[in-house]
Parts: sequence; structure tokens; C-alpha cells
Amino acid sequence: MELAEIYAGAQERVVRMAEQCGLAGLALRVPGTPEWTVSDVVAHLAGVTSDFLNGRLDGVATPAWTARQVDQRRGRAVAEVLAEWAADAPEMQARLAASDQLAPVAIDALTHEHDLRGALGRPGASDPEAVGAVLQRLGPVLGGRFNQAGLPGLRMVSGENDEIFGSAPVGACVSASPMELFRALFGRRSAAQVRAFAWAGDPGPYLGLLNLFGPLPPEDVLEAT
Repeated sequence: MELAEIYAGAQERVVRMAEQCGLAGLALRVPGTPEWTVSDVVAHLAGVTSDFLNGRLDGVATPAWTARQVDQRRGRAVAEVLAEWAADAPEMQARLAASDQLAPVAIDALTHEHDLRGALGRPGASDPEAVGAVLQRLGPVLGGRFNQAGLPGLRMVSGENDEIFGSAPVGACVSASPMELFRALFGRRSAAQVRAFAWAGDPGPYLGLLNLFGPLPPEDVLEAT
């Protein structure tokens, strides 16, 4: 699945959720990003697209960078923020179709779409093909992390996929649904929740490397199921 498709699908579904959830829904805290409300996540998504299109990339992906996106849109009607995003989205789709270097924008949109689904009571993968495509892209990243840390390989069994990440002999195997692995790799599951996946072997050496953004959260992320 192409990056532009992943981004376009997530953008369309987020817009629909935001338009349908009402003022009470927009004010809900989002378990996957507990410092933000639903409207804050929408502001971030519009801000990411605007910043990438306009070259505002100093401090990209840092807390300060994302906080500015939300703060700049605070107080604006969500419909206005959605309109801003909708106006920018076609250009972002075109750039995604032309360059893999912008993959984080598409992956971020899909990740935050599922943050909103977890907050608004719409569980599960909205597009299993998109989730699978993201997991496939992340495999080499994980393998590189394990190699750099000197760890044995990790076998991951997810749906119909059964792959080994890392070049050393396998030291452990983890089995979970594609959706659970997707959420864990972006820090939306705690260390305890990841330990509760089906493991053969010791998960301990791998837990600190599975979240692409840093340590796994200390508290369980309790989303709609």
C-alpha cells in the first residue's frame, strides 16, 4: 500500500470522526496521547501537514514542535482547522507519492487516527491493509535496533506474517495481533501490556527498543476495545 493512500485514508476518516463526535467528543482526553484532547490531535495533524509543506521543520517531531502546532490552533473552531487540513492534504498526498522520505507524515496520520478511535469508542483497525503496510516498513528499523544493541533476533508472529528481525540467531518470539503490535511500536501500550502478549523467551531485553519514540509508557494505555 502506498504512502499517499495511507495518508489519504487516515485523513478522510479523521475528518469524518471529528465532524460527527460533537463538542463533548472533541473535549475528550485521548488515552494514546493523554496530554491532548480530540481537538488537540486534530490541530496537530493539520499542523504537521502545514509545517512539512512550508518547511517549518526546526525541532521536527520534538514535544516543542508538536506543542506549537496545537497552541497555534487553540481557540479556533475545529471546522476551521479541518478546512485548513483539507486544503493542504492534496499537496501532501502528491509529495508522499513522490518521496518515501515523507513516510513519517503518513504513519503519524494513521497512528493518531487510531488514537482518536481509542478515545471515541471506535476500536480496531480502520484499515488492516494500511496497518500491515506500516508494520512491514518498520521491520528493518526494529532489526537495526536489535543489531545495534547486540541482541538476538526477535521472531514476530502477527496475523499471517511470521518474520525474524535482527541478524543474530533468534532469542525470543512474540505473537500478537497486527493492531496490538502497531499500537505498541508507537508507544500506545505499556511495558506490562506488551509483556502480556504471547511470548516464548524473555521479553525483557526487547521492551526498551520496541517503542520507536522511547521507553514504553509506565501506565497501561486503556483505549476503547
